[in-house]
Amino acid sequence: SAGPGGRLQKTRQQTRDVARMLLALRPFARAHLILMEDDWLLCEGAMRAIHYLLAKAAIYQPDFAALRFSYGLNGLLLPAADLSPLAHFLLDPAAEADNQLPDAPVDHLTYRWLRGKYSGGRQYFGKRRIMAFRHTLFWHIGDASAVGNSKTRHRPKCYGLTKEWLFDQES
Repeated sequence: SAGPGGRLQKTRQQTRDVARMLLALRPFARAHLILMEDDWLLCEGAMRAIHYLLAKAAIYQPDFAALRFSYGLNGLLLPAADLSPLAHFLLDPAAEADNQLPDAPVDHLTYRWLRGKYSGGRQYFGKRRIMAFRHTLFWHIGDASAVGNSKTRHRPKCYGLTKEWLFDQES
């Protein structure tokens, strides 16, 4: 259904699907896992840039919560050890007493948990933080949305500056 209730159900289903995917992929992720959406293309030279980001993170914050080089749930590099805790949060975001928006889209829930907005995320991550690259390493080519986002939403091209769409705490 296209109404608000149908959209809410799709949002909840997408969140559960991402959680189950993280749990299924966890045994195969040795060090890290990069989340990618299906309507983004990896930019030319992006793999070299990701290697650079990992080397830089090893200097400044080796125990990072995540490395971001895109937006939404795309281009988010997570340490493999954090996949199961994130998945368990996503399976029941309402379990966080201080989560006032448990039905928010999965990318918003993920970001808020990673940055420690909720007590469980703060306790889990401690001083670990998200690190963000100033350029996007993906080109957003899609305009369809599983959860009803506008077709006119931001669609960055390769190496566009991320400042315009990062949350303030990431920027």
